[in-house]
Amino acid sequence: MDRIAIYVPSAQEDLHAIWSYIKSQSQSNDVADRVVAAIDERVRVYAQNPEIGVPRSELGSGVRCLTAKGFIAFYLTVPAGIEVIQVIHGARDLPRHFRRPS
Repeated sequence: MDRIAIYVPSAQEDLHAIWSYIKSQSQSNDVADRVVAAIDERVRVYAQNPEIGVPRSELGSGVRCLTAKGFIAFYLTVPAGIEVIQVIHGARDLPRHFRRPS
């Protein structure tokens, strides 16, 4: 059975903000589309095998992460696959910007 990736609304907003920023910097919808698609593709691979993500227990119970295109996606394992709770640029101050799962 294929497992799925679920993005919580705030993680969807993160992807939209990433797309908008890349579009503004590159002046190209195609470049922004490719970056967001690469992040989503990596997320979907991890949905099939959630345990391959790096555990980040210091950020919350069950939190794991993966990297793609310089971004970090944080997720929780759920019965259907993974639930992405945040996507943030890897250079950001993680303790300051990470949103704890509720």
